[in-house]
Amino acid sequence: MLLSSDKMPSNDAIFAASGSRQARALSIGVALVCLWTLPATQAAADARLSTHAGTLSAAIGPQYAYLVFAPGDEPAGGGALLSLEYWFAEQVALQLAGQWTAHGLTKTENRQLAGTFQLGTFGVGLAYRLDLLAIDLQLEAGIQLLFRKIDQQQASDFGVRVGLSLRYWLGPHLGLGLAVHYHGFITDLGGIPAYVNVGPLLTLRLP
Repeated sequence: MLLSSDKMPSNDAIFAASGSRQARALSIGVALVCLWTLPATQAAADARLSTHAGTLSAAIGPQYAYLVFAPGDEPAGGGALLSLEYWFAEQVALQLAGQWTAHGLTKTENRQLAGTFQLGTFGVGLAYRLDLLAIDLQLEAGIQLLFRKIDQQQASDFGVRVGLSLRYWLGPHLGLGLAVHYHGFITDLGGIPAYVNVGPLLTLRLP
């Protein structure tokens, strides 16, 4: 399978190496939660009330992402995320989400491939929205397909996606926020046990 090796260390060692980066990403989310103390402006309050059954919204933003192959082998990269949400209830939405990131790889003891490693995802899931003062906290979970490519080698996997996003509404139809997502490669957890992305979001809500 693409980017796999019999010399790969155990999953315990890999997860230990990825812990510090995952903690860093989660700390960003925790810091944003502190925005709950922001004053709830009238525009933000009206915006929260604007979300009702039948509302459609779209979010887009640049992404910082990193992969974990092995201890000390954690290439970072960047890309973009796009999601569409249909709110069939006031606080629950059907979500379609996709993203693409690129990571520069160099040869290592366990991997002879080098070049630009591209990762794309597309999935479907649910989003649950909580109103917290001036901030919307959104919990997300779903299933997805993951596509990866380097040079002429390609592979696809089945996986899961869980995330958390925060949005501060500037008005009824425009919001700014931050999202953190973890992607699990169910069909190749040993090869890529951690793929995490974080980045700002621009959200547009259709009337």
